[in-house]
Amino acid sequence: MIKRIVVPLDGSKLAEMALPHAVAFARANNYGLTLLRVAISGAPMTTAPWGAVPPPNAWENWEEEEREGHRYLQTVAERLHPFSLDVHTLMMENESGPAAGIISYVEQHPEVTLIAMSTHGKSGLSRWVFGSVAEKVLHASPIPLLLVRSGQNDELPDVITAADYRSLLVPLDGSVFAEQALDLAGDLAGVLKAKVTLVSAVPDLPLATELVAPPAVVVPATDETSVLANYLAENRGKLAAKGLTVETKLEYGPPAEVILRVGDVVHADLIVMATHGRTGLPRLWLGSIAMKVVQASSLPVLLVRSKERVQEAEPGFAYAGTAAGTGF
Repeated sequence: MIKRIVVPLDGSKLAEMALPHAVAFARANNYGLTLLRVAISGAPMTTAPWGAVPPPNAWENWEEEEREGHRYLQTVAERLHPFSLDVHTLMMENESGPAAGIISYVEQHPEVTLIAMSTHGKSGLSRWVFGSVAEKVLHASPIPLLLVRSGQNDELPDVITAADYRSLLVPLDGSVFAEQALDLAGDLAGVLKAKVTLVSAVPDLPLATELVAPPAVVVPATDETSVLANYLAENRGKLAAKGLTVETKLEYGPPAEVILRVGDVVHADLIVMATHGRTGLPRLWLGSIAMKVVQASSLPVLLVRSKERVQEAEPGFAYAGTAAGTGF
């Protein structure tokens, strides 16, 4: 069974901004694409907002709207033909709305390994606001979610080109929860021959503001900064042992700001991070930081929902085990 990537579309140009990124992932991993459009059951796509009671004539033009939805998806699929990908299209209904429909489809199709979607979209059918749909999918998705931020003036050219990932940024907070994005990033970097930058933040600014570069090898840890530096060095070694090009960045400052700043410095093309993280230090930031990064970053963000049943390392020591991977 071929593995697949689902790309939710609402008929808007903004939603289509996820397509070059979905194509890049599909080509790198030899996956198929499923272009999915979800309508609210019983409500006309042109007017009814989510949860509203459909007007008396709600079904009057439904068949034509459904046919138009199929035509739209087929048109998008034809634009992807030059990539020689296995592309399926699907128009479906869900009484709870697009986000619930996307999650329901994913849960019923184990071959789906990734959702790729825009974080903003305003359909020509006017009621699918992609920002809120993306956030709902983020909170509920059992599989990795690739979010691509699009602006009001963004529009794909008629000829779609695949995104190019040469530099991956992986935020870590010292927890095995955060590390669940590491295996996925490593596998992706290996396929794409991309550089990996591991970044961590020390939120509290000490009296000495200068932060030395993380060590190349693990040394005895004496404080939080040293623990994180050792942790980064250790994970750098694991990825380097697989033949990957890896560097580390450890900086003071609010985690979201550090992630975004380092992303600019290293010219990252993609951020890969877990949606939850918990350090043994005791810090708690990756869970709440993920949405901040998505909202503020111009880069696509690949989010891995961390699993709860993971053994934590002993507090105060750099983690030396292997996280439960969520790879493709």
